[in-house]
Amino acid sequence: MKISKKRINNIEPILSLIGNRNFYAFAYCDESVLQKLGFKRFEVGEKIVPNIIGPVSRFNKKGKEIIDKTKKEKVVHSMYYNIKDWYGTPHSGFYDREFVRWKRNHLPALNEKIAIYEKEKEYYKISTVLLSSKESKERIKIVLNLMLEINGRIEIVDENHERIIPTKRVPWKILPPGDMPWDKYYSKIQEKLRNYDKKEIKLVKERYEFLNTLNPDSIICGDDGFSGYFIAKFSDNLYICDSIFLGNAIYVLDADWEQISKLTKKEIIRNDLAKERIVHIGNWKNRVIKSLNKNFRLI
Repeated sequence: MKISKKRINNIEPILSLIGNRNFYAFAYCDESVLQKLGFKRFEVGEKIVPNIIGPVSRFNKKGKEIIDKTKKEKVVHSMYYNIKDWYGTPHSGFYDREFVRWKRNHLPALNEKIAIYEKEKEYYKISTVLLSSKESKERIKIVLNLMLEINGRIEIVDENHERIIPTKRVPWKILPPGDMPWDKYYSKIQEKLRNYDKKEIKLVKERYEFLNTLNPDSIICGDDGFSGYFIAKFSDNLYICDSIFLGNAIYVLDADWEQISKLTKKEIIRNDLAKERIVHIGNWKNRVIKSLNKNFRLI
């Protein structure tokens, strides 16, 4: 799961996607950022409580005060003075100033640590400690915001370092059935669909695993779930519409994917609405990768 923003205000949608899994949050930075954070050796495995670079890291390292507007308290501050009398003689010292304010409650520092996980060329992959979904929501929120303060783009993975991919559901069937423009090809596939053999099951599995290796930002499925077509989002202007079942081609779509995905395949092809249509035959995987690269998404 990838998150790109300055701050998380509502943690609930993220927790619902994580489920009961333990997880890490990763971010990338260069040596200058590591140095600013307080790393010394730049070695994999080095753990630190990061230096203060913003409000979240300040809270993490020093704690903070919360104003309680239901109560008031008297406060005495010692004030320094330095004045001259009528004769020009200087006088200095301290005096006490007493005033009433809203009560302050101090929240202690969390001292959450981050670690260097690995080095990739000139960049370093830094990580949180392993977090449990059973942790308090407030702690998870603070830790993720700490990582976002370091780098405005983070990725959440499970304890086996497998990606957690968010899924969105739309209230329509994606590419609903319609007249097939390639009837001859489809009729041959229909015969195979009656009884899948082990080889065909393997092909279905490989198709799904290949899509997962392309690192989509999220998965969108229709009201028929994954029994029909679903969409993998790679950017706001690049979507791949695919089905893990045999007999369905891939459609590369742009920002108008919502309107296009409500149409039948025949309507999409007739009106040339897809950026590209790729049939699952031959070297189709390379054609998908080339299409993504051509549309400014490097794998």
